[in-house]
Amino acid sequence: MEIPRENIDKILDTLPSESSETIRDKVINARKIQQKRFSKYKNIFSNSHISSKHIQKLIPLDKTCKDFLIDAAQKLTISPRIIHRTMKLGRTIADMEGDENVEIKHLAEALQYRNKTMFIEN
Repeated sequence: MEIPRENIDKILDTLPSESSETIRDKVINARKIQQKRFSKYKNIFSNSHISSKHIQKLIPLDKTCKDFLIDAAQKLTISPRIIHRTMKLGRTIADMEGDENVEIKHLAEALQYRNKTMFIEN
């Protein structure tokens, strides 16, 4: 069954999307959240600067999130380093949404953004 081109265009045009201004505001708020979170740390300015030494303290995960990451690591055969990157990105996504805690939805989204080459260790 073929779908006419104009129907596809209509479907895509009706998909909800955020304005650039809304996204900009979310980024600004996320940066403020991170500044506050890391104010007592000397060399940490954003989630991307979190070292493996501090990751458990600064990105605490509940059991369901830990289980989700363990399952993802096994199914996707990803390294602990990639797990840490996923946790950091998940924390950033949660910050942008204004969520205090990292949830499975944030980690799942972070995994979706990962470039396949990032899963390959050099």
